Amino acid sequence: MSNLTERDELKKIVEEVVKENLPKIVNEELVKKEKRYEDISLIERIVKVEQSLENINKLLEDFMHAIDRRFEQVDKRFEQVYKRFEQVDNRFEQINKRFEDLLHYMDKRFEDLNKRIGFMSWFIPTIITIIVVVLRFV
Repeated sequence: MSNLTERDELKKIVEEVVKENLPKIVNEELVKKEKRYEDISLIERIVKVEQSLENINKLLEDFMHAIDRRFEQVDKRFEQVYKRFEQVDNRFEQINKRFEDLLHYMDKRFEDLNKRIGFMSWFIPTIITIIVVVLRFV
């Protein structure tokens, strides 16, 4: 019986030790698991943030490409407008040259007319004088 009593005593001691330490050990293990879950949760959140940042980065790249394409379109439009202004400028130069040619032509015509009027201004009085002298002596 002594063996049985020792066994019972040992059993009681083990039960007491387990009762005293089991909640503490279980609690420590739970805290460790919670810490691991928190770490895993934190890692999952970090991964989600990284994915969101990658998506935002891709959106920004797409946006920048769209802006670049739009600027290229605007540049092409400005080049077209510039070409049109050059055409208009060339047309104005042609018109200006034509006006200058017309001005030179008109100046020449006025000079010719001025010469004719000058000739007539001395020719008519001379003819009138000749006619008056001839009529007096006739």
